Amino acid sequence: MAKYRLKKDEVVDDKGYVKKKGFLSWLRNYGYYYKSYLIVALVAIGFLVALVLSTGNVQPDMKVIFAVNEPMDETAQNTLCTNMYQYTVDIDSDDILYLEPTLLHLVENPSTTSEKTDYNTLEKELEHEDTVFFVVDEFGYQHLLERDLLRDLDFFGIQGGEKYRLCLNDTALWEGVEEETPYYLVMKYVPDEEYEGFYLSSVTTMVVEMCYELTGRPA
Repeated sequence: MAKYRLKKDEVVDDKGYVKKKGFLSWLRNYGYYYKSYLIVALVAIGFLVALVLSTGNVQPDMKVIFAVNEPMDETAQNTLCTNMYQYTVDIDSDDILYLEPTLLHLVENPSTTSEKTDYNTLEKELEHEDTVFFVVDEFGYQHLLERDLLRDLDFFGIQGGEKYRLCLNDTALWEGVEEETPYYLVMKYVPDEEYEGFYLSSVTTMVVEMCYELTGRPA
């Protein structure tokens, strides 16, 4: 009987069966000769994985939550956020300046999955330490005000607005924004003692400093 000649990509396993070589088998047989190339390839792959993971974990320095019944169009929203960038500070010192906008569409009686999801997201943002203010229209303002979720602006020394809201349409943030609906900045209520935390204090200071630049510093 003629002997079977193994092909280059075949190997006999422990049970005597002829199988195609897998990566580990190839590595055992040929890895030694390509060791330097393998090391370079593994290092490159490791670098790419680390890069993807690091970019995927970038945390926002400023979160802008739009809690509105009448969303502004995308161009107007992008312009407003672009204007806000000049007041954004690298809070986490990662050398990346990142402002993250989130649009929450609030309706009178949420019934669809999307509408309910937006309300659930709002509740989560109210609990997040890095969310210190909201951009709202009249509906969003009344929704938060009626639940006693807003901090009066006098507490921060913010001038030029009403007790709980600052109209953005009359500030430098509205430059280039083609939108007539009044939108307001409101500060989330946070107990006094929580401002002692470094991160919350830093984020709040950044937002308050932005308001000072827009409306003037307290005397």
